[in-house]
This record gives sequence, structure tokens and C-alpha cells, in this order.
Amino acid sequence: PSYITNLTSTGIVRWGEQQTESIDRIFESDQETSQREAIAFNGDGSIFAIGIPYTSGATPAPTNANAGKVEIWKFENTNIWTKVQTVYGVGAFDTFGVNVRFATDDTLIIAAPGVDPKPDAQQPDGVQWGFSIGRVYVYKRTTGTDIWTRVQTLTPPGMRYGANYGKTMDLSNDGNLLVLGNDNNQGSLSGADPSINLWSRSGGGSYYVSQTIANPSTRDVYDQTHDITVSGDGERIAWGITYAGIDITDSTYIYKHSAGSNYYLENTILYGQDTYRSTIMVFSQDGNTIWQLSAGYD
Repeated sequence: PSYITNLTSTGIVRWGEQQTESIDRIFESDQETSQREAIAFNGDGSIFAIGIPYTSGATPAPTNANAGKVEIWKFENTNIWTKVQTVYGVGAFDTFGVNVRFATDDTLIIAAPGVDPKPDAQQPDGVQWGFSIGRVYVYKRTTGTDIWTRVQTLTPPGMRYGANYGKTMDLSNDGNLLVLGNDNNQGSLSGADPSINLWSRSGGGSYYVSQTIANPSTRDVYDQTHDITVSGDGERIAWGITYAGIDITDSTYIYKHSAGSNYYLENTILYGQDTYRSTIMVFSQDGNTIWQLSAGYD
């Protein structure tokens, strides 16, 4: 999988053709063991980034508690993994590193859904700024080095209250399609209406919003995005939405790319009450199979 949540310890497993060749365990004595949230490997599995969002950044807590950080590790030789870089969140409660993704060209995407850019200002419609608007950061590896540098910052269109931008996200293998969940498309303080933003790039260039898909559900403004997954080839997107009203039901919406056009709704999968079927989802490379973790079944 491209990510693991709620890590208590981290083991790196290298698989042989018929058996596990070795298991390398790291972080066992790390005091931040219970604070890891996500892990992502690059294309050949020689580098991984691990998000530790609920820790202080470069400045000790409580100055910037929960600013977060991301550690980048590289496989040097047999049984040796070396930490080559640590990237830090800046502000308190940024939760930098809640989500991380690698593309095959070593582009690294890091989400900080807790970022609050203007806590004391108001939006034009009178809605208060702040409370987890969020930011997503794009890092590129400097050629010939093990150093990643920030090259772009992605913000949610409309900059709405409670967008939690990047809390849910996924990336195609080549990095040319990045899908980001926006928890609050309306900016309402009393409810939320999720959407997803499709960010595209070509030739390793900058990302731009190529399409925004509104909440397909008509149930209630209290719908919540559980997870997003993109097929490896970028041709399909699965968007899991949970209705958080009286009856907690779950739906997964499958979108397919149409050549020379946008993504369209291809299929809708409806589930029963309290299934939480889309808690974690993973697409196959070709998008023909999807695995879903259900957190609601006994």
C-alpha cells in the first residue's frame, strides 16, 4: 500500500520471489512511535517518507505543538536504512505529514490539513477564516542529491473554513494526477459539503486545477469524505463518502477519464448503515479492481 495509518512501529519488508528475504525494523526506540500517520515509498522502493504530524516541528512544543514533520529514509545497502532529510511544519497544529505520496519521478507530496493562513480575518461572505483550511506542498528531489526542495504550494479553491485540504488525497504513479479532498466546499459553519479537486501537470511541471467534482450525494451537507484512491495509471478515481447524519451510510463513487475530456461518474456503489466501507481504499494499477477496508462491520 502507498500508506499506513496509526503506526505503532515500522518494519520494512523486502519480498523475494517466494519468501520474505528480510525484515528491517526501525524507530523502535523513537519517542514519537505513536505519532506516525502515513508512509509512502518511491517508485523502486529504495526511499520512503514517513509523516509524523502530531509532534512539534523545528521549534520545541508548545511553541508549535502538532506542527508536524516528515522524515525521508533511503536504503543504502543490505539491511541499512539511513535518514537523509527531515522536513518540518511551521505553525502550531499544521499537522504537516498527515498524508504523504511519492511519484515515480521522486516528486513528494506532503499534506498539512491543519494550516490556518489567516486566523483573524473574514472571507468576503462573512465566514471566519481559519480552522484547518489546509495546504498541500510539492517537493522535488535535487538532481544527484538526497535533498528535496519545496517547489509549489497548493491551496483549496475558495479557501473555505474547515476544508482540511489534503486530509484525503491520492496520486497517480507518474504524479501527473493529484486528487485532493476538500471537506467544506460551501464554507458553512453549520455543515459541510465535500468536493474533490483534480490537480494535473505535464512534463514534470507545475500543478494546476484541471477539474473540480462536486459532492454527487444529495443526502445532506454533513457528508464526509472517508478516502480517495487513484488507479496507478490515473484513469480512475474512487471517492468514498460517508453520510454523518442519523443513519451513517456509505457510498463509493467511481470516476473514469474520458479521452480528451474530464472525468465522469462511471459507477456508484451503495452500502448499508454503519459499514464505513470506504475507510481505506486502494485501486489496482489498471483501475479494474478496488480493495476497501470496512471499519463498521463486527
